[in-house]
Amino acid sequence: MPGCSPLPGVRVVASCAALARLEAVHPHALRFAPDDLFIAGLRPDEVTVDDEHAIVEAEAGFSAMCFTPSQFAVTVAPHIEWPVPAERPAFTQGLVAAVPCKLRFTTDGVTVITNTVQVRDLEDRLGVRLGVRPGDQLGVRPGDQLGVRPGGAVR
Repeated sequence: MPGCSPLPGVRVVASCAALARLEAVHPHALRFAPDDLFIAGLRPDEVTVDDEHAIVEAEAGFSAMCFTPSQFAVTVAPHIEWPVPAERPAFTQGLVAAVPCKLRFTTDGVTVITNTVQVRDLEDRLGVRLGVRPGDQLGVRPGDQLGVRPGGAVR
């Protein structure tokens, strides 16, 4: 079963155009909303936004768990009540077992991201123990890509 690790990064709130330019530089950034972007593994001083009103802050409130396609089909998919995208790559947001989650689908698997404070609820509802606890550290480095490594480790 996959593990779960904190996912530190940078949260950027800025104009849609400025975020689109950031996505071009950081193709694995996650757009939470038209004006809200998350980039894993970076610090605020590593992000330059061409929007004078932008808010760029460290974000340490998320945790990520990676599933192979077969693990996802058995463990997570039965707890989703909305259509899962067939096309890959894809990014979606919605409830998984009544817990708010963000899902990044790749050809290799699915990364499920949720608020760290809700990991225990997600574990209980999925019937698994993923292993993250407050204070755990994740070795995400600038330029790392979110996805699935053999064995389910976050990358």
